[in-house]
Parts: sequence; structure tokens; C-alpha cells
Amino acid sequence: MTDTLTLNILVVDHDVYFRTLCTRRLRRSRSATFQVSIAESASSALHLIEQNEFDCALIDVRLPDMTGTELMEVIHQQCEMPFPMILLCPTSGRTDDSGLATSVLPKREVANYGMISSILSAISNRNCSPDSADAPGVSSE
Repeated sequence: MTDTLTLNILVVDHDVYFRTLCTRRLRRSRSATFQVSIAESASSALHLIEQNEFDCALIDVRLPDMTGTELMEVIHQQCEMPFPMILLCPTSGRTDDSGLATSVLPKREVANYGMISSILSAISNRNCSPDSADAPGVSSE
């Protein structure tokens, strides 16, 4: 019997179509097993974060109650060991001026599976950093 890697992912986007697309792509992945939670706003995301541990979050730059960058700032203030966060943007070429995002991903990359490699890379980079020795999330057990 082989152990399957299960990663808890939070998708935060106001667009129901995009949340559904992300969820389907992640659940069909052969790279890992993804447990997906979805939030349509920053406030609902923060509620989920209080109740769950996430390995990574995909956060839209535009949310109805605050920007994606503002949400990342709140997460960094509230979480002792923040999980990797990928900022979703409508077009390529955008950067994260706050420095809080692990990476920036154009939404069109979700359709060609760039999202999965970005998530796995973000989690892998976090687990290899010196500060990650006691970090919750991916384990080799």
C-alpha cells in the first residue's frame, strides 16, 4: 500500500466559476491528493483559517471586502506560522509589492495546470526553509 500525499488548499475568489475550476483541477490532479476549501470573500477565508490548517492558499487579488494583499497581511498578523500564499491575478506581469505572496499566478495558468506546479513548489520551498522545522503541513510520515 502506498501513502498518498494529502494537501489542504484554500481557494479564495469572488468568482464562483473560477472557484469551481480550481476545485476541479485540484481534485483531478495525479501529483497529490488535494482537500479543497473555498471562500468567496476575505471574511469567509479568515473564518475557515481559524477552524482549519492549510498547506497553501490561492488568493484572488480582488475580493469583495478587501484586496488579496490586505487579506495576506491579516493572515501574516494572525498566524504564528503563515502558510504559503499564491496571489491570483487576471494577467501576467503583475508582482506582489507586499512581499507576502509566495508567488503570483495569472488566472489563465489554472487551465493549463500551472496552478498545481505552483502549489507544490510553494509548499516544497516552505518545507525546505530553515524556519519550517516545526511547521504544520506536509509531512513525510
